[in-house]
Amino acid sequence: MTSDLEHFNLLWKHFPGQVKVVRYETAAMHPLSEARRLYEFIGVVLTVSDMARVFKEVFAKYDSSDPYETKHRNSSVIPYRWLRNETRQSIRLIDGECRDLYPSLGYLAVDSKYYLANGSLFNETFVP
Repeated sequence: MTSDLEHFNLLWKHFPGQVKVVRYETAAMHPLSEARRLYEFIGVVLTVSDMARVFKEVFAKYDSSDPYETKHRNSSVIPYRWLRNETRQSIRLIDGECRDLYPSLGYLAVDSKYYLANGSLFNETFVP
């Protein structure tokens, strides 16, 4: 993950205004507004047909068992589903391994006051 972040920073530096950050959580929780933002970034008009396609993907009739599938009954519940299945000890291990990267990516530790108050592991106002 560290090397991915380093590559991103190089792209950001060498191609200002041409690189867009898309966080999975934001796209899953706010799919239409994120689609609008991305279409605007590339200079394309988001049509009603495009919006219908996004809606169909994030509000499917079923949840796929494939973890990499994009179709879900309600995409907004997916980003934090893993928290329900993990023990506090395993979450602390993840935090311990990844904590140094959190500030650069806008994420918060599970024991942060913001998470405990809002149930969110990322700062929605974060801009790299």
